[in-house]
Amino acid sequence: MRINEYNNIDEFKREFSGLHNQEYETSWAVDFVYNGKKYTMTMEQRASDKFLEHASKILGKKLGNYSVCLVDKSLPKDDLSDDEFHYIGWYDDIDDVLENCYIEGRKFKDVIMDDNTLIEGKD
Repeated sequence: MRINEYNNIDEFKREFSGLHNQEYETSWAVDFVYNGKKYTMTMEQRASDKFLEHASKILGKKLGNYSVCLVDKSLPKDDLSDDEFHYIGWYDDIDDVLENCYIEGRKFKDVIMDDNTLIEGKD
């Protein structure tokens, strides 16, 4: 785990946009720790098709390709929980995540750029 080393939000966007580029290796997921809690943002489907259908009905909308969730097996399950994942939301693209996802009352873009956010899997 390392302290956030992104110099600006564009660096993060290039890495996690899902688009191939020469400058950055495309990443499909980022695990990070913010205020002592572990989160994940991913383009990889983590939930079952049945769960996604259920969540789509609850939310009344088609779910986007990006999901953001709190990772904590100890929390009680609710309608948007599956195994250890407690879904914050599903988003259409990286810009949608950055602008419309809120973690502990802060926009995702502010959380991911916070110098105290720890990024897992990066050395």
